Amino acid sequence: MSIVFSTTLGRITVDLYTDVCPLFSSNVLKLCKLRYYDKHLFFNVVKQRFAQTGDPKADGSGGMCVHGLIHKDDSHRFLKDEKEAVLKTEESRMEKGLVFATRMGSAQDTNGSQFGITTSAGPGCALHDYAALKGACVFGRVVEDPDGVLDKLNEAYCDEGGRPYADVRIEHTDVLHDPFDDPEGFQGLYEEMLRSCKGDVMSTPEVERPREEKLPIRISAALDLDEEAKRGLTAEQKAEELAASEAKSRAVVLEMIGDIRHADEAPPENVLFICKLNSVTTADDLDLIFSRFDQEARADIMCDPDTGDSLNYGFVTFNTKEAAQEAYFKMNNSLIDDRRVKVDFSQSVAKLWKTRSNPRRE
Repeated sequence: MSIVFSTTLGRITVDLYTDVCPLFSSNVLKLCKLRYYDKHLFFNVVKQRFAQTGDPKADGSGGMCVHGLIHKDDSHRFLKDEKEAVLKTEESRMEKGLVFATRMGSAQDTNGSQFGITTSAGPGCALHDYAALKGACVFGRVVEDPDGVLDKLNEAYCDEGGRPYADVRIEHTDVLHDPFDDPEGFQGLYEEMLRSCKGDVMSTPEVERPREEKLPIRISAALDLDEEAKRGLTAEQKAEELAASEAKSRAVVLEMIGDIRHADEAPPENVLFICKLNSVTTADDLDLIFSRFDQEARADIMCDPDTGDSLNYGFVTFNTKEAAQEAYFKMNNSLIDDRRVKVDFSQSVAKLWKTRSNPRRE
């Protein structure tokens, strides 16, 4: 049960302790599904200790659990402490990458949406001998940090209140798996969120920060002003870079859940996608039809893994991309077995995996 947090400094992946602390794990998963943490500021960084976020006000006084969002009242704002999630030994509190709930003024049973992540390890670091967080509930840990986000947060130059002078924000979150049932009333909030982001739950929100945040805006940690000026990018070029960054983030998520083998994997240029096929059309039929463009063209029709029935789409592989281009121009919208088929260049890497196709006639 993992969540990918995409920040202005890079991505981190957090595994949740769903067995030990199901209350906190479920709460964070539901808040991420609602995109609650989008654009939240890392507002408090204690060097060699931790970085704190999850407060829309960014001052330590805001935020609420998912039940507070559903019921819209303060009586449901907080969750009670999960005693099993409190680390029992000081050695276990020295680890880097611990994800823990932060309470209002260290008071018991005041767990809302705020959380912290330890950024260093060893004696005198992380949560070791840190009295204010003595009873903090640890509900997960960072398992992947390819961009060194924790080190960058730990090294951030901060004001006397612990806020980095260059703003570090959560851009968006991706839930890889949620084993918990949605609480009553959650679906309405989720549908409202979908409308706000026009159905694209993985897009970067257009807002600059949560509406509850009233702090002065600082430059983003992701923005090098001198470099930006040197590059002289236009608004269109910046939009293209943002789109490429989002595409890369999505590819990494797909790689993690096993949909693609590598994040940088691209669709092959010599493969065409064909759909709207007649159920009676076989791979051998397509081989014969597309052989006019390449004698060695090979077709694969995708089938239902249980019944073996055609799913009415497939792929045609050619030896050269030139042959694929010619076939695209001449076969798109053509008739095959009384069906007008659609042919296009493959935007999928499915052909790079071992797939099941219709059995060929002997």
